[in-house]
Amino acid sequence: YDEAYDASAAVFHPTVGEVGETFAARANSYMNAVRWSVDRLWPELMRTVAQNSATMVYTSDHGQIVEPVGLTHCHVTDPETRTALVPLMLHLPDGQVQKEYAAAAPALKDHASHFMLPATLLDFMGYTRADTMKTYNMSLLDAGQFPLAFTSGDIFGLMSNDVSVNEADPMTVALEPEALKALNNLSRSASVQ
Repeated sequence: YDEAYDASAAVFHPTVGEVGETFAARANSYMNAVRWSVDRLWPELMRTVAQNSATMVYTSDHGQIVEPVGLTHCHVTDPETRTALVPLMLHLPDGQVQKEYAAAAPALKDHASHFMLPATLLDFMGYTRADTMKTYNMSLLDAGQFPLAFTSGDIFGLMSNDVSVNEADPMTVALEPEALKALNNLSRSASVQ
């Protein structure tokens, strides 16, 4: 992760480059990389979205495992549930759709899934819910009504057609004490920004 940001801009220490591979150093290097890429983009993106009354969905394709052993993500077999935990943020201009999703927001916390995005995007575009539900059985307005899941395997069918659907309950994912400490540090840093 140290190659993904300017070392002089590092906020979280020690980093892998400073002390080698430890959980804390790798987590700090990861948070510096995210801060470097997202914090520089975010203010301009939000200004542009607000000025244009745009709808925006911000998410990620996978989470990270920052322990200094093994792959950070993309396990084909026996995937780590934490790689399915990703941010999901909606920005909607004022209007009826914004009011519906604002009312649904409390139920969305820890209960949203990427499987809900196709119907949600069609909802944003003005398709009727009845038409959307003929093809897709859930949108973010249905959060909490369906079990959360994520896919693993060769989802693009490049080497096989083996795709697994794995249940993912964010409430059962245990974070190591060092991860909780790093997350708390990140939350404090974010609230100061």
